[in-house]
Amino acid sequence: MGHSYIEIGERSHLMHDGIIIAVCYIMVDTAHREASKIDLTLNVRSLLKAWQSLVEDSAPGCIDLDLDRFLLTPADRNSLYELAHKARNYVRRFGPKVPGPYLNNLIKAPYLMEFDDQPTDKILAAYDVFMALLL
Repeated sequence: MGHSYIEIGERSHLMHDGIIIAVCYIMVDTAHREASKIDLTLNVRSLLKAWQSLVEDSAPGCIDLDLDRFLLTPADRNSLYELAHKARNYVRRFGPKVPGPYLNNLIKAPYLMEFDDQPTDKILAAYDVFMALLL
């Protein structure tokens, strides 16, 4: 596994591919679980749909979240920020470790990658960076 840049406009941050994938798939899961409680823009819904094949479509060190392609308005950024905030709060509930089986069930690509339990603070820190890039 490599490292890729999360890029939004002129801003970017280098992050481990596995963490990027976990953060994105947890947001997809959160959007499904909280569908009636989150008002996502059409562009953010399209972004989440694109992320569902992120693992299969990306080579190590070459993950492209397509944020500039989908986040076209302040409402889009706010919508994704709200979703990331809810996903971050959900992750906090796991305690010290985000279970590997939970992540593997979300990603469903055992032939490409498989997660062990991940330190919750590592995932939370990734959300903090991601959310800061959206501001």
